[in-house]
Amino acid sequence: MNSPLSPTEPRSRFVTDNSKDPPVTDEITATQSQEMVTVDLSIVHAYGKRAKIMMVDDEPIIIMAVETHLRGIGYQTIVETSDSTDAIAMLGREQPDLLLLDINMPQVDGLELLQQIRLDPRWQCLPVIILTACDDPATRRKALCAGCTDFLSKPIDPSELALRVRNTLVAKTYFNLLSRHAEQLEAQVLKQAEAVLASPHASEVR
Repeated sequence: MNSPLSPTEPRSRFVTDNSKDPPVTDEITATQSQEMVTVDLSIVHAYGKRAKIMMVDDEPIIIMAVETHLRGIGYQTIVETSDSTDAIAMLGREQPDLLLLDINMPQVDGLELLQQIRLDPRWQCLPVIILTACDDPATRRKALCAGCTDFLSKPIDPSELALRVRNTLVAKTYFNLLSRHAEQLEAQVLKQAEAVLASPHASEVR
């Protein structure tokens, strides 16, 4: 996740000072979001590499391949499970920034898991990339209706994996930025309204 530059802070200092990097989801503060209208994509990508990626797939060899590709391009925080029945509990424990989810799994399939995830307010905005070897349009429509963010076809192409993960995390960064900016604006409006009501001329306003 990215942290915007303040107007007086040199870019080089911001990019290289990683000694106290906070978690990805807490990177942008409300004050910073107010100061920043546009974000340098190179900074967004750099902070995206610190995202926590969770993968659920019943094939250990697929998990190993994807994790190897992701670590090879700089993503270091990756958690995974081949047990779909543990996925919901793992989400709560790990609090990921992105979920890679297989569709065809025993016990609990990916579509059922996705529906459960979207029913939980904590995960309604969690980006979910569906991994599938299925080209059936009906299955893809079901996944989209259930709330998936994107698709990644099996067998996994490393370059496509890198691009889809990067683009999804960039979109999440901007979503978080705008959400926090909106929260701060709402807080400012409430504060100003309270100040008006508490002023000596409040009765005249009423």
